[in-house]
Amino acid sequence: MYQVGDYVIYGKSGVCMVKDVGRPDFLGEGDSRQYYILEPVFAVGTIYTPVDTQVFMRSVITREEALRLIRQIPFLEEALDAEAEMDSKALPDYYKSLLKTHECEDLIRLIQMVYSKRERAALSNKKIGETDRNMMREAEDVLHGELAIALGIQKEDVPEFISNEIRKNSSAGQA
Repeated sequence: MYQVGDYVIYGKSGVCMVKDVGRPDFLGEGDSRQYYILEPVFAVGTIYTPVDTQVFMRSVITREEALRLIRQIPFLEEALDAEAEMDSKALPDYYKSLLKTHECEDLIRLIQMVYSKRERAALSNKKIGETDRNMMREAEDVLHGELAIALGIQKEDVPEFISNEIRKNSSAGQA
């Protein structure tokens, strides 16, 4: 069970803070379940969800896990070749399946796939489709939000932090 002050990933809402655990006053007498009262970190609102919800929910990764994940990014890129050859009609469903896992590695894989596709399209003076752009934006939003909380930095600083860490680790590996 999550505690007040914990950060969680909650469904498509992304990072939320547990503001309270209890039974909201507005519930009728017939509902005695305990609820998490969640506050999205990067959006406005309040979410009331039963403690036993079927909606995906997990703790935000730790700082150490975030740094380890960032160090793995260059190696995740190597796995893109087979996925890059995927039928373009199957890609939207594949992207959605990656988003549904709510796992950082899968979000990175999706971002890398679309980025690679965008780079290939640019070589022939083309652009990627709206589905690709939207899926990449959604994956970046969720990933950057989680990494921001885990690393204790602003969400907009995450891409630069990732680049600096990868650069730092690649130059350390060459020394």
